[in-house]
Amino acid sequence: MLGDGPERAGRVSRLLELSKPAVTDAVDGLVERGLAVRRLDESDRRAVAVTITDTGCDVLAAIEERLATALDEIIEHCDDPHRARVALDDLAGAVDRFVRQRRAARGRR
Repeated sequence: MLGDGPERAGRVSRLLELSKPAVTDAVDGLVERGLAVRRLDESDRRAVAVTITDTGCDVLAAIEERLATALDEIIEHCDDPHRARVALDDLAGAVDRFVRQRRAARGRR
């Protein structure tokens, strides 16, 4: 989410269906570790946007790589690894479509 650009904490809270204090605590931890920064929102000087740092991008990429490696190792234990990968690709597409649809529905409110 933050990898797509600056986000207000309130929007993150709504998208993740978490309380604002929970998101604030998580962002505080990311900022303390240098993984994100808070900046004034360009479109509304009263608001603050959260942006991932270069270090945060590096950490995120490393996590994604470890998860992909772990998933590949697990898939190799399936009876038919190719079929498992096809099913996971299909599931990933379904999740993406679901998320886009849900975001669009929220935007209409």
